[in-house]
Amino acid sequence: MLRIILMSLFWGLCATCLVRPWFWIGVIRRDLYNHGGKKIGFDDDVSHCIFVEIVGFIVAILISILEYSSGSRYNLWGSFIMIIFCSLWQCWWSYQGKLRYTLFISIAIISAILWIQDYAVGAAINTSLNKVDSVELVAHDRADDNSPVKLFVSANEIANLFKVNSATGPTYSNGKYIFEVSGGDTGDGVVVINKNDYTKAYFIPCSYRFDIAGIRSQFPTAKLKKLFIAVSDDDVPYGVYAISNKTWLLGTYKVDKFALRNLQTGEVTNYYEEPLPEFVKNK
Repeated sequence: MLRIILMSLFWGLCATCLVRPWFWIGVIRRDLYNHGGKKIGFDDDVSHCIFVEIVGFIVAILISILEYSSGSRYNLWGSFIMIIFCSLWQCWWSYQGKLRYTLFISIAIISAILWIQDYAVGAAINTSLNKVDSVELVAHDRADDNSPVKLFVSANEIANLFKVNSATGPTYSNGKYIFEVSGGDTGDGVVVINKNDYTKAYFIPCSYRFDIAGIRSQFPTAKLKKLFIAVSDDDVPYGVYAISNKTWLLGTYKVDKFALRNLQTGEVTNYYEEPLPEFVKNK
């Protein structure tokens, strides 16, 4: 949390006059005003200038806290929104000369391009854990082997049956169909249907959500991608994440290792692909 506060304060300052060279030149010369547009500086309305500076400072802090708290990286790649905001804010309200339009808008455009590129290559991250060759969608009823029975139901049906506010899924892992559910009378957790016992769906409570923000502090600068929820043979749910880094500025991401988060205890364990637990690799 301390890192988020410090970075937010940094971006708050970047939205103010404290990063403008002309401001410090004006401080040295004891002349901070533009004198009706004759030089770079503040307007003569001092109260308006101070108000805008305070607003920019506060808004930048709030946006950055929201951005980093949602799971963004604590580095350049997680700060593009703040760079764009501060650049546009700087050239929006106060006269600073024609150069500001070229400089600040160029920074905003370059940041937007890098942001889009980073999002695109991040969405394309793939691992062998994503691959599923086949999934059994029906089974034969025990009383009559010739009568196929649907193995799983929809997320809406699960939400109604377990009286939760929302349900997503299913995903398939380790021979289980897994729904992530939250809220309502039942609470947060996962609902599991075992393909070998398709007659019952059962609820496993979770104290932690399968999200990026929950483990960001342990991987402050790495690209994190949620893969899926896996349930061990002893019915412990784990969130599975890919941890990757860029090869160069405009390059793609290479997966270095994986992280498993116990959704009941919050404990996070790092693995390289080979020693991953079998219940994660089983499809």
